[in-house]
Amino acid sequence: LRALGHFHMVTLFAMPYVYWIDHPEAMGVVEHRGMDSYSGDPVRANIGDIYTHIVEDLKTAITYLEGNNVASRKGKAFVQADAAKALLARVYLYMEMNQECLDVCTDLMAHAPADVIGGYDFKAFPTKTYDMDETIFCIKPNITDWFYSEHPQSAIGSMYYSDTDFNQFDGDNGWGEHYWSEELIDLFQRYPQDKRFAAYFIQEPPAEENVGKHMVTFHIKTKSSNAY
Repeated sequence: LRALGHFHMVTLFAMPYVYWIDHPEAMGVVEHRGMDSYSGDPVRANIGDIYTHIVEDLKTAITYLEGNNVASRKGKAFVQADAAKALLARVYLYMEMNQECLDVCTDLMAHAPADVIGGYDFKAFPTKTYDMDETIFCIKPNITDWFYSEHPQSAIGSMYYSDTDFNQFDGDNGWGEHYWSEELIDLFQRYPQDKRFAAYFIQEPPAEENVGKHMVTFHIKTKSSNAY
């Protein structure tokens, strides 16, 4: 989890790892590896050190978790070795350590469910993430918790979601704004056979008032209609 936290922070608030290779002075994010509280002002570590420690943390996690597949007993909301391996593969990808990334992915796919190897329902994935064979690790909100059930606007991703039917309070949940980037559009247009393109992106021309505002769409069950 420490590796996951540092990885999200360094990808959001620092330059890419490959930039650091040519600019070793480029700083990453504040790194905290101990259990004690900070004393004094936090200091940013350089990007290379952050990625090195992320890899170290994940390799250590895999060593401890290998053979102790908690997910098989308690579910995908619990960290297990495959989750650490999957994140390590992504870290290697961002570091452009392609062979290392391929090796980890090959290891994961060697015991992946048959449905994953044959493809899966991309369109349904956002609404059934926990139940999908493709999912290795995910956050699973406890919908029986009174605060979560009474305050849907506090749910994960609610800033992107806007639906008056689901909101028992005045106004909507979030702004409903999740725009795609030109780089992502160009990448999908280069590979139109990618199933995610048809599953996640609106294909028809937008209404006049929404020109230039195509957005990624996810199918969400509404409270009122109990439908997607």
